[in-house]
Amino acid sequence: MNCYRYIFIQFIISFQINAQTNLSVGSGENITLTNGGILTVNNISFEPTSTVSFSNTNITEASSTANTTSIDNIDKVLVSTGNIENFTGQITIGYTTAQLNGISESSLQLTFFDLVWNPSALSTVNAGAKTVSSSFSGISFSELTLQGLTNSTSPTTTTPTTTTSSGGGGGTTTNPDSDGDGIPNSQDSFPEDPNEWQDTDGDGIGDNTDTDDDNDGISDIFEAQCYTDPKDPLDTPGDYDADGLPNCIDLDDDQDGYSDADEILCGSNPLDETDTPLDTDGDFLANCVDPDDDNDSYPDEQDEFPLNELEWLDTDGDGIGNNEDLDDDNDCYNDTLEVQQGSNSLDPYSIPPDADLDCIPDDLDPDDNNDGYSDDQIFISEFISPNGDGINDFFEIVNIENFSNNTVSIFARTGEKIFSTRNYRNDWSGETSNGSVPDGSYFYRIDLDGDGVVDYQGWIFISR
Repeated sequence: MNCYRYIFIQFIISFQINAQTNLSVGSGENITLTNGGILTVNNISFEPTSTVSFSNTNITEASSTANTTSIDNIDKVLVSTGNIENFTGQITIGYTTAQLNGISESSLQLTFFDLVWNPSALSTVNAGAKTVSSSFSGISFSELTLQGLTNSTSPTTTTPTTTTSSGGGGGTTTNPDSDGDGIPNSQDSFPEDPNEWQDTDGDGIGDNTDTDDDNDGISDIFEAQCYTDPKDPLDTPGDYDADGLPNCIDLDDDQDGYSDADEILCGSNPLDETDTPLDTDGDFLANCVDPDDDNDSYPDEQDEFPLNELEWLDTDGDGIGNNEDLDDDNDCYNDTLEVQQGSNSLDPYSIPPDADLDCIPDDLDPDDNNDGYSDDQIFISEFISPNGDGINDFFEIVNIENFSNNTVSIFARTGEKIFSTRNYRNDWSGETSNGSVPDGSYFYRIDLDGDGVVDYQGWIFISR
C-alpha cells in the first residue's frame, strides 16, 4: 500500500550579516532555504553562523522535537529558536534526491506548526530546482516540515483509498486525509470528522466543539480573554474569589461588593475583601464615585453636609444644618415663630413686625416700643413745660398709640373745652387756636375706645 512520510529539516533563526546578529521576519517578506543551507529573505541571502550549518551533511536523520514525537515517520525537522509571528509571504525549502528516500517528489507538501501541524493549502514542487514553495498570510510558526507519499506493501489496510491514473496504467494510493480537513490521518484525532482533528484533554470531544479544551474548569473564551493557554491545564487565569469568573473578566475580583474599577479609583485593594473603600451610606457605591455619599437625595456637590443624611443645607453658614438650627437665617427670630408670623425663615431681611427690634414680634411683645411700660397700660403725664428744651414739652400719654379710636379733651378751670382731638399722638403743647394758654392747671378726659365712656380723667399743670 501507499503510506505517508515526512521530511523534516532543522534550522535555527540566528544569523549574522555585518553587525546584525538577530533576524526578524516581517509581514510580506519571503523566506528561502536552499539545499546548500543558505537562508534568503526578500532575495537577500544570509550565510549560517559557524555554529549552525544548513548543509545536507549536517542534517541529522530521524531527529524530532517535542511537537513531532507523536508523528510517525519523522526523518527531518526544521526548527526556529523562537516563534515567527504574523508572517505573510512565500516560504521555499530545498531538498535533495537523497533526502527523498523513496518519497514521491510530486506529493511533497510544506506544513508549519502552530499548536498543531497545518499543511499548506497549496505547495508548488520544482523537481528541477529541488524546492517546495508555499504562500502564507498572517501565520505564526516555530517549525516547518516537508511531507510526502512513499510506496510500501502490506497485505491488508483499513485506510480509505482513492484511485488515480498515471501514464498508461493505474494504481491505488492511500488517502492520507480521510475527512479532507487538511490534517493527515496520523495527526488527526478525528480522521473521519472534517470538523474536528484535535482533542487536547482526551475527553472525546473535539477542541472545535469543546468549550474547555484542557478541562481546567475555565472556558476557552475566558482563557483567550485572559491570555492563558486554553490547551494547557496548568496555565490558568487568576480567580481570587474562586467564583469561576477569572479576575481579568470578573468585575469584582474579591467579591466584596465593590467593583474593581471603583476600588482602584478609591485606593482600596481589589484583591482583598477586608480592604474596602469608604462608603458612608452603605450602598456599595464608594464615596469617591458616589454622587450622593449620604443617600439623602441631595447630590454631594449641592449638599453642605455630604456625609450627614440628616442635613444638607446651612442657610446662615453657622455650621449648624437647617434641620437642627432653630434660626436658619440667624435673624434672631425662631424659625417656627417666623412661619407663624408669615415672614421667611430663610431670609434674614424678612422679619415679623417688631417695632422695637428686640427680636420679639409686636403681637407677642408686652412692650412693643421698648419704653419700659407695658403696652396694654396707659401712663399719663401730670406736668408739661413747653419751653422748647425738649423736656416735657408735650402732654404725653404713654401707649395712647395703641388705641387708635381714642379721644382726648382738655378743659380750663372754668370748664371751657380748650382742646379736643381723636387719635391723639402726644403732640399738644398748650396751644389753642387763640394762642398759648396761660400757665396753670387744666383738666383732661380720655376715652380710649371712642365709645363715649371716659376711661381716664385728671389734672395736668402747665409751667413754662
